[in-house]
Amino acid sequence: GTTSGAAGGAVVGGGVVQQVPYSVSHAQLPPKRREVYRIPRGALSRPAAGAKDDVRRAHGEESRFEAQLAYAASCKRGEIAARAEAAARSGQRVCIFTGRRRDVAALQATLVKLLPPGVPLFAIDGDTPSAAREAAIVDYGRAACGAVVVATGDTLGEGIDGLQVTDLAIIAQIPWTPRQVEQYEQRFWRLGLLHPVTILYLVAEGTVDEHVADALVDKLPAVAAVTGSG
Repeated sequence: GTTSGAAGGAVVGGGVVQQVPYSVSHAQLPPKRREVYRIPRGALSRPAAGAKDDVRRAHGEESRFEAQLAYAASCKRGEIAARAEAAARSGQRVCIFTGRRRDVAALQATLVKLLPPGVPLFAIDGDTPSAAREAAIVDYGRAACGAVVVATGDTLGEGIDGLQVTDLAIIAQIPWTPRQVEQYEQRFWRLGLLHPVTILYLVAEGTVDEHVADALVDKLPAVAAVTGSG
């Protein structure tokens, strides 16, 4: 049979895995466009409940850092909602990756008030059963007049197929390692993509986001060259 290889390649006869770089396996895909937008401090939203407490309770440098990234993501609700509404009104499919379940719920509550009738909205977090997740992604792909899905970044893992129909991917919680960047982007820029996809990284000024942007996000083209992800 034929299955996916570790680097975007395939298993060829006899069960032997052939490693194929993304530069080959994804060469015919429509383009992937990255954008980085820095949200001014004055345009940030009030974080969802508990975000500040999570930072205070975090133990260890890595846990505190991740809690700070989640806090920053929680402050982007207004910008996210405005961009998602505009894109959905034009018939685009929008996928939003944020950090915490409470942020998924807060974004859902905001978007319900903004999206026009007929535009479906799906909210997926760690409590969503796997069958319901898969059904939501199928319905998201079938939507005829735009659609929005809001999820935590870890909920829709690489094993979930169907996000390659996305026109605009909004990354609210900034990934802070090249591997995370690759994992996020490959959920959208993958085999089966039929049109260009824009991946938007939102950076909250005055937060830990700025350090990650300086160290990683602003260097994404160089990261892509190292990882071979295009």
